[in-house]
Order: sequence, then C-alpha cells, then structure tokens
Amino acid sequence: MSPTSEGWPVDPAHLGVSIQRAPLGDEPVPAEWLERPDLVEQAERLDRLAADFDLVTTLGLAGFEGGDWDYFEQELAKYGIAVMSGWLRTGLIFSRYASADCPR
Repeated sequence: MSPTSEGWPVDPAHLGVSIQRAPLGDEPVPAEWLERPDLVEQAERLDRLAADFDLVTTLGLAGFEGGDWDYFEQELAKYGIAVMSGWLRTGLIFSRYASADCPR
C-alpha cells in the first residue's frame, strides 16, 4: 500500500508535526556539557537519528520511488560494496561469517 492509496493521508500535514529543534535562547550551553564526551556522543546520535527519520519520511512520502530513492539506492549500494570489499581484502568476512553461526 502506498501513501496515496485509499485510507492513507495524502497531505504530509496529516502525518503530524515534524521534529524540529527548539529555538536557542540567549543563554549559552553550559561549558561542562561541552566537556563531557558522553553528552557529545548522545547529541551526535540524536542528530543522526533525526536525519534518518527525515530521510525515511521523505522517501516514504514519495512511495520509495523517484529521484531521491534512486540516489539513496545508489549510495547504499556503493557503501555495501565498499564494506564488503574491505572485509574481503582483510579477511574479516571469514570471522564475521563464523561468528554469525551460519551453516557450512
């Protein structure tokens, strides 16, 4: 079923309010927040998750087809080929296969 099928909202506004960053005030971020690696890592992870959400929403509203989907598909394939090439070159693929309990 695609987003334009009967029963699905066609207008993105019906899907709810998109995630947006809160407006920044005049107060700076406390300096100790910038010194704690765990908070920096959490903030970076949250940014990645928000970007992933935006990407999936954009692709989904287009029915996972069209120019954006084609570009995403090509980039995903390039990434997969690069990872597999590295694993083959270093032999890491064999230990990954062994640890995955795959049948021989």
